[in-house]
Amino acid sequence: MDNNLDAQRQAVFLQLKPLCVSLIQTGSVSASKIHDIIRTINNLLNILRSIPDSSRVFDYNLIKYVYIPLLQLYNNPVLQQSDRFVEGFLNCIHFLLTASWQKYMVPDQFKQLLILFVSIIGRSSSPDLKVADDMNKQPFAISEETKFAGVRCILALLPGRTELLGDIDEGDHFQIEIRRELILQELMDIQLRALLGRCVYVLLEIISNEKLLHLRLASLEALQSLVNNIKDSGIFAAFLPGTVSSLSKTLIRDQKENHMLLAKIVETLSEVIANVMKDEDKVNESLLTKIDSLSDLKDLTFGTDQTSSQSLTSKTSKISSTQISQQQSMLASICVERTKSWLKATKSQIKILISQIFTIRNHSAWQLRLAFVKFSYKLLSCCAKCLDNCIPMLIETLVFYLNDDYEQVSIPCRQNLNLLRLHSQFENFTPILKENLDAWLTSLPRYLVGLDENAKYNALSLITGFTSLLGTDIQTVLNISLQRVSDGLLSALEFDTGDVQVVENRLTIGQYDSIEDERIISSVPSFSQPQYKNIREQRVKTCISVVFRLFGYFCNLSFLIDHFLAYFRDQESKRFYAQCIFVIKEILLGAAGIDMGNTSNFEYLKIVMKPANALQDVKRIAKSILREYIESDIIRSLINIDSATKTVLNSYRSKPVERKILAASDVSIESQNRIVLINCFILEGIAVISRILGMEFRVELMDALYPILEKVGENNMLIHETADITLTHVSVWCGYSSKKSLVLENVDYLVNVVSQKLNHVIVNPQTPQVLTAMIHVVGPSVLPFIDDSIEEVFDALDSYHMIPYLLNRLVNVLFAVIITISESVEKEKEEVQEEVNCSSNHEIEISKEIAEFVSQYKIENKCETKMSRSNATLEEIGQYFLEHRESKKKFEETEDNELEVNDDNVKGEHDPIGTSHNNEEDLDKKSNPTKTQLICLKIIDKLLHFLTATSPQLRSLVLDIIRISLPVIKSIPNEIYPLVHRIWPSALNRLKDQEPYVVLSAVRLIQGISISSGDFFTSRVVQDVWPSFQQLLRRQSMRDEDYLGIATTKYSRSHKLKKSILETMKIVISEGVLSNQILFQIMDNMWQFLSEEVHEELQNSAIELFKELAKRNANATWLVLRGLVEEYSVITYNKIGDEEVELKDIIWPKYLCRFSKEKDQFVKNVKLILNTKSLF
Repeated sequence: MDNNLDAQRQAVFLQLKPLCVSLIQTGSVSASKIHDIIRTINNLLNILRSIPDSSRVFDYNLIKYVYIPLLQLYNNPVLQQSDRFVEGFLNCIHFLLTASWQKYMVPDQFKQLLILFVSIIGRSSSPDLKVADDMNKQPFAISEETKFAGVRCILALLPGRTELLGDIDEGDHFQIEIRRELILQELMDIQLRALLGRCVYVLLEIISNEKLLHLRLASLEALQSLVNNIKDSGIFAAFLPGTVSSLSKTLIRDQKENHMLLAKIVETLSEVIANVMKDEDKVNESLLTKIDSLSDLKDLTFGTDQTSSQSLTSKTSKISSTQISQQQSMLASICVERTKSWLKATKSQIKILISQIFTIRNHSAWQLRLAFVKFSYKLLSCCAKCLDNCIPMLIETLVFYLNDDYEQVSIPCRQNLNLLRLHSQFENFTPILKENLDAWLTSLPRYLVGLDENAKYNALSLITGFTSLLGTDIQTVLNISLQRVSDGLLSALEFDTGDVQVVENRLTIGQYDSIEDERIISSVPSFSQPQYKNIREQRVKTCISVVFRLFGYFCNLSFLIDHFLAYFRDQESKRFYAQCIFVIKEILLGAAGIDMGNTSNFEYLKIVMKPANALQDVKRIAKSILREYIESDIIRSLINIDSATKTVLNSYRSKPVERKILAASDVSIESQNRIVLINCFILEGIAVISRILGMEFRVELMDALYPILEKVGENNMLIHETADITLTHVSVWCGYSSKKSLVLENVDYLVNVVSQKLNHVIVNPQTPQVLTAMIHVVGPSVLPFIDDSIEEVFDALDSYHMIPYLLNRLVNVLFAVIITISESVEKEKEEVQEEVNCSSNHEIEISKEIAEFVSQYKIENKCETKMSRSNATLEEIGQYFLEHRESKKKFEETEDNELEVNDDNVKGEHDPIGTSHNNEEDLDKKSNPTKTQLICLKIIDKLLHFLTATSPQLRSLVLDIIRISLPVIKSIPNEIYPLVHRIWPSALNRLKDQEPYVVLSAVRLIQGISISSGDFFTSRVVQDVWPSFQQLLRRQSMRDEDYLGIATTKYSRSHKLKKSILETMKIVISEGVLSNQILFQIMDNMWQFLSEEVHEELQNSAIELFKELAKRNANATWLVLRGLVEEYSVITYNKIGDEEVELKDIIWPKYLCRFSKEKDQFVKNVKLILNTKSLF
């Protein structure tokens, strides 16, 4: 194998010989030869790099063979001024050093090479440059690439770098280790310190001033290598001030540079500081004061070392070219005597510099933040005694990154903190942690009210970290600090109550969720996030919650709850109510170990540290808080109530009753919003308590369910939604399948409480809200349980008919009942229709009347009872058709008698048979209404006289109740027709109401009457309603011109009014026989809705209306429609063959031509109607 290696070396020698000989034989160097020399050196470098296994092939003889010619050329002053030559020279030397030169390096060679490299890269930093400038000579400055090559040579030269020793004998290995130790000893020689100082200075100049990233990174790495190779920390102590100062200034100045550079600077700083200030150093250990007696304490207080020393910054931090110009004083300036005064001054200056670089510890680059983590841990683990004044700041930095967004930072930070827990000095860290936590808690309110969101997040993150580290030890801090900072903290956490929409966003009548089925709830909905007055960013809000939850987990729960409940009980602290309830909720979640944050940090803490409170204690305290919430006056306050109503309600109360109605509208918007938020937070707190108690909360439902449902029935949007979510939470945590099952299983208790309070509704004005909520949540299943409650609502209507506030809420209950009945009937009709459709393919075809009877019979029996039903007998079937015929005949006679005086023609239309007899026996034969139909009839009968109430909202509500009830009672003609006869005059009067939404409700009621009554009320609609419809359309058209663009939406009152009128008239035309005069009036008023400029829904309604008109009078409809389109308004005569008579074109008269010459806005819809069969 040795023969093979020798052969390789011989081959390499032959390759290098021509180039090396050429370099040696170079004589005088001229400008023309420089390029040839550079080319030769580049060729030499390429050959060197192409040699395989160079670390084994190159021995000392080959190294000298290459190095001597290169050094001879470098000594030429002309070539020293060539940057490209110097770069090539350094690259060749770097190859030799990385190949195998270090195996044969001796101290003298090491010293000579180090001097050479430092002199090359330090040319531009030489003090002689000023002399050259004074002589008006252009100084020579090497390029960044050449400096990079020189720094790489220094890195390769220094021991401790990567060494590829190859396969060598043990004896050779022993000799190499001896050489390395000799080189390390040479570095500590006092004669070499001036060179080391120069090297450090040059590297710092490159790091600070150059721009090439790789050059600066290599310089930082070379500086680290130099520090690590100097075993005597006292040597580098002389360079410490300037090094730390220069690196710190560069870090702050270039904080927007590449993150690799910034992280490397921080890493180098940690190496430099730790090397000099490490506790294990014998000199440093001797300088540390040990207090073993009172005399030691006295010496520490007054100081015994009278050695005077200059300020560290003034002495060495301002290193510049002028300070090293005097070579004779260099040796003295780089030697420092480490004394207690030196230690004191040094660590104070280091603290200042560390505080400066920590100003950017919130840098966006996670690599730099990770470097700060390593920096802090290294100094804490190595220099805790020497840098005791920096410990709070370093620990604070570790704590700061404990909850970093990047796991690359937070996980190493947590690991480092765990290692510190095992450190012998950690016991001394605990008081520092407490002191820092107290300081940050004290300053937290000031940060929260500021404008800097980053500062808020940083402060909260630090508090979170300190709490996580201290664990249950935070109790001693909170015992002292909480009372002092809580006022300011609660003020800083004030919620935004300036938004008018919080109070003004209300539910319209019937605007509740659809009746819930019995599906299992798949996920628990979240509550809306509160809006703080002083906080904008979501991460800050989340961090606030985490802080209080950690307090709840690690601190005594009774202490915290009693402290914040004291604010809640204090009438003078109303401005803090919302904040206190929010804080209590977060503390409870933390005490139960629930939702402690998105990161895995707390899950780890739960394993390492035990909670301060047992779960049973948490549940006990949660129950007491629930009692506080339920019994508080604030949850009984009335929202959106005027002061006059409050006065009326209080006047009805008996004198012994001390508690008055709390109103929220006689104060400012901020106060009203605050009450709304307090109610929402209480509801959210109840949800949290139900989550903590779980199935045990079922026992508390007797007290908690009623106020929740009371808020579900509230018309304030925010309170209603929060209460609905709370009800969902309670149903989930208590093990119910749905909100419906939750309420239904506790319905007996609820009905009992409602019944008691309805008897004194003036004292409990929110009781109707509970009934409304129960009906909407449960649906038809609750109706059998509230029969007595409905009667009590009727009694309350009679007793308090002069109080609009109570009337609206009581009628809302009846409205909810009607809505529930109507929806259930519609659903049952759909089910029956599906059954009929499914069985139609297997049954014998039956008549329409028989099918209607079967469908109606199923619906009535299904509404009446859920029990099993028997089949209808033939007698029942016959009785149904007899009653239907007699009731129809009786109503025809009544209608004809009423219209006989006013219009004989109309009477003839509605009595085509000519029979008009009165059979009193037939009137007694009434079909039996179902239970739900009886409820509807009772409600309508009770509310009918409220159509003349002073409250327009109440009038509109009663009209809607009647309209929704009509489809339910449609199947009992002997009840619905007299009822329509009773309400007809009041409905007509409401068409002239001053409030537009009441008019709309009246129009929709007339539409419902037309649908439910069929052709029996056609004459009344034409005679009584159509003129009012014409006036409404004209009036609304004038208003639409003033609000152009708004009325075109389908949600506007204008749109709804027009659509109802169109659909009503379509029903009237389809059910009755109208005179041509009326038909022409309808066409004259409705043709404009065929324009494509109106809303699509109105176009569709108008198309259907004209199709019905075409069925009644096709010619008139055809005539009117063709007049809407210009091309249709002229019929051109085309002569056929040899006809002698030539007809003129048919041209529509001007009064029928309603088209616009600019736009063809009717073409599409007119063409669609003309293509119907009725107009062919």
